[in-house]
Amino acid sequence: MLKQKNLIFILGLIGFLVASYLFYLGIKNDSPFCLPDVGCDFVLKSEYSKFLGLPVALWGVFYFGSILILNFFEKPKVLLKVVSSLGFIFALYLIYLQAFVLKSFCIYCLIADGSSIIIFLVLFLDNFLKNLVSYFKYGNKYL
Repeated sequence: MLKQKNLIFILGLIGFLVASYLFYLGIKNDSPFCLPDVGCDFVLKSEYSKFLGLPVALWGVFYFGSILILNFFEKPKVLLKVVSSLGFIFALYLIYLQAFVLKSFCIYCLIADGSSIIIFLVLFLDNFLKNLVSYFKYGNKYL
């Protein structure tokens, strides 16, 4: 079974690579490889492709880079949880925009958003799941 740290690293790396690819495409003003009738180009070139004046993909590079760096340290888990919480909220916002405002989806964006959401869940559900397993295994004397 994958350890929490390894899973966060894999998901962080996937998100970092996807965000870097999208940022690179944005600089080159190029379109990503996408299946026909999928709205990658529409989403990536929409008015929502920038946040606070910077491309959303660049924010993704910063976010996933931070996750990868913070994941190596044992002590500042609180900071990792704060950063992942911000990424989780932003990922939900971006999915909302794709589904209800743009009514079009970018598979690359969804991969990055999904990675961010899973990182958050892994960090916050880990203790809950361990306690739940302990409860069923040993009873409530260890809670």
